[in-house]
Amino acid sequence: MSMHEIEDLVFESVLVLDEHYRPDDARVRDWLVALYAFQDGFDCSHTKGRVLDILIRQ
Repeated sequence: MSMHEIEDLVFESVLVLDEHYRPDDARVRDWLVALYAFQDGFDCSHTKGRVLDILIRQ
């Protein structure tokens, strides 16, 4: 069973980072890596598709 709470937390966090920081801010990429590393510790499905355009831009 997928942990939707964790998936939603990561998804919403990516949206917040994208909205509040410039794409050329190097910290954003580090935070994104940390968020997905955190998510990998749980039973989560592939969630990068929902924010793929943001991830590519970063």
